[in-house]
Amino acid sequence: MAEEHPARRAGAPAAPAPQPDGLAASLRDGGRGLLALLVVALLVKLVVVLAAAGGNPLAHQLTSDRLYYLTRAQGLLGVLTDPLASEPYHLPPLYPWLLSLVPGIGQGETLFVHLLQALLGTATLGLVFAFARARCSQRGALVATTLTAAYGPISFFETKLLGDSLAFDLLVALLVVADGFARRPRVPAAALLGGLIAAVALLRPQALLVVPVLAPWVAWRGGGKIAWRPVLAYLGTAALLLVPSVAHNARTSGGDLIVVSDNGGVNLWLANHRQAPLSGTFATHDVRFGDIAKQSDVATGLASAAAGRRLSPGAVSRWYVNEAVGEILADPVRFIRRVGLRGAALAESFGTGIVSIPEVERRMIPPLVVLALPFGVLLGLAVAAGILGARCRAGPASLPALAIGGMVVLTALLFFHYERFRLPLVPLLATLVGAGVDRWRTDVGSRRRVAALGIGSVVALLTFLPQPHHAVTLANGWTSIGTAWLAASAAAMESGQADRAAALAEQALADAERALEAEAGFVRAELLGARAALSLGQLARCDAFLTSVERKAPGLGAALVLRAWLFAASPDGAPTWSRSGARSLYDRLITFPPDDPGATDATAALGDRLGR
Repeated sequence: MAEEHPARRAGAPAAPAPQPDGLAASLRDGGRGLLALLVVALLVKLVVVLAAAGGNPLAHQLTSDRLYYLTRAQGLLGVLTDPLASEPYHLPPLYPWLLSLVPGIGQGETLFVHLLQALLGTATLGLVFAFARARCSQRGALVATTLTAAYGPISFFETKLLGDSLAFDLLVALLVVADGFARRPRVPAAALLGGLIAAVALLRPQALLVVPVLAPWVAWRGGGKIAWRPVLAYLGTAALLLVPSVAHNARTSGGDLIVVSDNGGVNLWLANHRQAPLSGTFATHDVRFGDIAKQSDVATGLASAAAGRRLSPGAVSRWYVNEAVGEILADPVRFIRRVGLRGAALAESFGTGIVSIPEVERRMIPPLVVLALPFGVLLGLAVAAGILGARCRAGPASLPALAIGGMVVLTALLFFHYERFRLPLVPLLATLVGAGVDRWRTDVGSRRRVAALGIGSVVALLTFLPQPHHAVTLANGWTSIGTAWLAASAAAMESGQADRAAALAEQALADAERALEAEAGFVRAELLGARAALSLGQLARCDAFLTSVERKAPGLGAALVLRAWLFAASPDGAPTWSRSGARSLYDRLITFPPDDPGATDATAALGDRLGR
C-alpha cells in the first residue's frame, strides 16, 4: 500500500490557497464578507463624524495645531493675511495645502473635510485587507481588517483637522504598493513608493527616517546586483516632492536647510529637558511652548538670548538639538527612565494627546462605543499569535512594515507618545493576529495554545495599569472641552443669546471641575474655572480659583488679567475687592503689561474702576 502523503495525515493543515495577485484580485477575494465589513465601517464612520460635529465643541472651536492648519489654509486661499507665510514651516505644509482645496474651508466649515477623511478611512480598510491577504488566508485577512476597523481612535481622528488620519491612509497604501513592488519590481511602482513616503513626511516629518531605510530594499536584487533604475526612481520622486518645502524654508530662513519643518529640535528638547516632567506624553515645563502659533518666536527668542545673537531658524533647531543631547548625556539614568515611561505609554490602552484626547472626547461621540477595541487587547492578541508561531508570508516585503513600525516606536521613545502617532501600528498588529488565526487552526499543540493565551492575556492586562500621566491627560482633556464651551458662550453673548451663553458657561465651569477631580490643582483648569465663574458673576468662586493659581504660579500673565477683570467687576465692600490691591495691580499692568491678548482691555477696565 502506498504511503500516505504527509499533507493528508490527520491534523496536518491543508495546502494554503494561492495568494491573489494584485490589489484588485485581493479585493475580489474578500467577497461579500469584505464588502459587508466596508459598508458597516463606512456607516459607523459617517455617524461618528456627524455625532462629533453635533456634540463635541472642539469640532467648532479649533485650537493649537488644528487652528494653525486652518489659518494656513485660509492664508493660501487669500481669506486671511497669513503672518507665517514669510517664515519656515513650523508644522508640516502638506495638510493645510490640501485643506485649501476643500470647499467651505475658507469660511471655516470643516464638516466636509471630516466626511472626506471618513471616506478615505473606509477605502484604507480595503487596503488593510489586501496587505493582510498577502500574508494570511482570507479568514485571517478579514479578522485583521475587522480589528483595524474596531480600533476607535482611527475613526476618532478622522473627525479632527490634524492630518494624522491621512498620514495613516498613505502609510497603509505604501505597504500595499511595497507588496506589489516585491512581486514585480518595476520603475513606476518604485516611483510611487518614493512619492508616498515623501507625502507622509510632508504630514509627519519623522517619516523621513524611512526614506533611506527603504532605498537598499528597493535596489536589492539578490546575487550582489543593484537595480539602479528603480532606486533612482524611488529617491528621485521622493526628492522631487520635497523640493518645494526645502525651497520655501531656505527662502524664508536665509538659506537654512530645513527639509520639512523646524520644530523637531524644540520638541526633542521639550521631551528631554531636565525640568520636563517624567512622563510618557507631552507635558511642557514652560506654558509659552504650549501655543503652537507662538512656539517658533518663543524658541527663537530663548535660543538667541542664550547664544548672544539672533539665530536663524535652522540654527535655532540645531541649538535645541544640542541642548537636548547635552541633557541626555548629563543624566543618562533620567533619560532611560523617560524611555521606559514612553515605552509603557506606547503599549498602554489609555489614549493620550495634546489637542485631541480620546479618553475624554469619545464620551461625547456615542457611536464610538461600537469601536471599543483597546490597544492592549490588540497587542495581547498579537503577542499570542507570535507565540503560536504565526508566520506572515511575503518575507521580502516585510521590511517596509518593520520600517514603519520602527519609526513609530523610535519617535515615541525619543520624544513622547501621542495616540494619533500610534495608528500605523494597528494594521501591522492586526495582520499578525490574522496570521495567528490561521496558525490556531493547524496542528499547534495544546500547551502552546495555553501559553499563547496566558501570556497574551497578561500582556493585555498590563496595558491597563494606571500611569502617572493619566490624571494630567484627563485634566487637560476636560479643560480643552471646557475652554471650547466658554468660547461658544462668548459667541452666544455677542449674538444676544444671553440664556444660551449662561448655559454654555455653566457647562465650562462643570468641565473645569471635572478636570480638577482628575488632577487637583491643574492650573489650566483653575484658570478656566476662574473665567467661567467670572462670566457667570460668581465672583467669590472666581477669586478662589485665582488665589490657588497665584499661589502656584506667581506673576502668571493670564492670572493677572483675570484678577484685573475681577477687581473691575467687584462692588465696594465685597470680599473680592481691595482698592490697594487694585491700585498695585493697575500700576504693574501699566508698567509691565503681560503677554496676554486681554491685557489691554483688562487694564482699561481696571483703570475705569479706579477712576483713572
